[in-house]
Amino acid sequence: MEQLSTRLLSLADKVWLRLLSPSTMRLLAPVLGVAICFAGWGLWRLAGRTPFGRAVRWWTVAAGAALFATGVLYQLAAIPDDAEARAAAREALGDGLATRLPPSLALVGALAVVVAAVIAAWRWRQAATTPLERAELAQTWRSAARLVRPLAGVAVAVALAAGGAAVAAASGPAQVPAWPSVSSPARGTAEASLWVGTGAGLSRLVATESGPRWRGLARPHVPLPANQVTAVAGGPGGVVWIATHGGLARYSEAGGGAEWQTATVENAGLPYPTVLGLAIDRRGVAWAATGAGGAMIDRRPAGGPAEGRSLDGTTQAFTSLNAPLLHQILDAVYVDPQGRVWFGGAGGVNVYRPEEPGRPGEWLTGFNRYSTNGALPAHQVHTIFQDSKGRMWFGTPEGAATFLPSSDQFGLGAFDPARWQTFAPPGTALPDKVSVHAIAEDRHGRIYLGTKGGVAVLDEAQGDPQRRWREMGTAGPAGLPHPWVQALLLGPDGRVWAGTHGGLSVYDPARPQDGWQTYRAHPWRRWMGYLWPAHWEQNIINDDVTSLAWTKP
Repeated sequence: MEQLSTRLLSLADKVWLRLLSPSTMRLLAPVLGVAICFAGWGLWRLAGRTPFGRAVRWWTVAAGAALFATGVLYQLAAIPDDAEARAAAREALGDGLATRLPPSLALVGALAVVVAAVIAAWRWRQAATTPLERAELAQTWRSAARLVRPLAGVAVAVALAAGGAAVAAASGPAQVPAWPSVSSPARGTAEASLWVGTGAGLSRLVATESGPRWRGLARPHVPLPANQVTAVAGGPGGVVWIATHGGLARYSEAGGGAEWQTATVENAGLPYPTVLGLAIDRRGVAWAATGAGGAMIDRRPAGGPAEGRSLDGTTQAFTSLNAPLLHQILDAVYVDPQGRVWFGGAGGVNVYRPEEPGRPGEWLTGFNRYSTNGALPAHQVHTIFQDSKGRMWFGTPEGAATFLPSSDQFGLGAFDPARWQTFAPPGTALPDKVSVHAIAEDRHGRIYLGTKGGVAVLDEAQGDPQRRWREMGTAGPAGLPHPWVQALLLGPDGRVWAGTHGGLSVYDPARPQDGWQTYRAHPWRRWMGYLWPAHWEQNIINDDVTSLAWTKP
């Protein structure tokens, strides 16, 4: 008898598992769906024949909405952090549905539950009263309607905001790049991050247990001096400096929490609020290029977090009053391995050697197009970069130039033609719009020039001079999202990142056939992020990418 019961239970299990198998459910799903609809419609009509039934069916609606909104919908949206549970959930529910139904829709469903519950309570009250009591209740409601209408308006506004947030999250796919193939930082330390500065704030790509995520940083959620970010630079210990149209911000996680500090004209003596260039030396001192001169900001304070407080320390401004600047409008700054600070701006290049114990600071040289006999293509210098050969690169509106500085000359040999090489049309494959705004070098020594017409790549290892230049523009689906390239960065895994006027792109030199992979800000999420900052985890905060930086602990 026991064996018979065991066999019957085993057979029942097999039948049950067979009925629940995906192939069987695909066949039965239409039939079950139609049957459930007819059964539900019949019960709804049956319940509507009595006052009590009309009240109960509204409670049924409330319970169904609660089940869908707070149960099924949330499970579809909130994929578990555990890898095995996440894989099982995705297999059962489907990745596509999970991305189209984010957790913010659960809030809308919860509002629907509340509305259904209120209607159900009202129907229940009507079912339990006599006609005379219902008339008195209706009269009371009409008297109170004048007070309820403003509250109803507020509720409608909240519902519209929640609905807008849901639409913002539901429309468009998430665009999060793959995390670089480098080891992740240990818990409890500052995180390795890709920082993307834009015209509307910062986006930070970080590694999490559930995969890489964007973190949006913008006013009023963080105390940036302004949301128009012009430059980002990393310093020792994972400290990050951000240059904006309103001054500088310093971000640190050294104490285990986020610490924001600011340096502006008012609290730190910057010569001008708009900071256009930024560099950090090996000591952690920040050097800024502003619209009215340069500045040295030595801010290495001790103490705990101080949200939004000003920085205590030393600021030294360099203007026409105390420095031989060729022009006060400075666009770029670079600190070389010898500690020399190179300022580039509207008048050319100035070089400053900071003071050291026993030696005051001094300005080594200043040069422009005229003083170099045209070796520097133009007076204005947009960007400065040093390659692996020790050459200084200068990007100008008329092309680029390299200069190999001398270590034993006070003027660095800036006026020696043999130390210069000019890259400008004709004779190069630079695009028609040759204004060079960004320069980077990959692991193979190839130089990437970001211009207003795309990216030009110089491979000096090529024996044939005709093959040394290559253009990478916006043509085709794997091209850049916008021709104006404003920032370039070599990632820790060898990929080249490009910040353009129309989005963020990444290129893998090991897979040139893939072209540029682009990541853009979603238009809905960009605006709704101020109300719903979690949306910034799926896209960059703005398409106008002005600066890039990679930081590590």
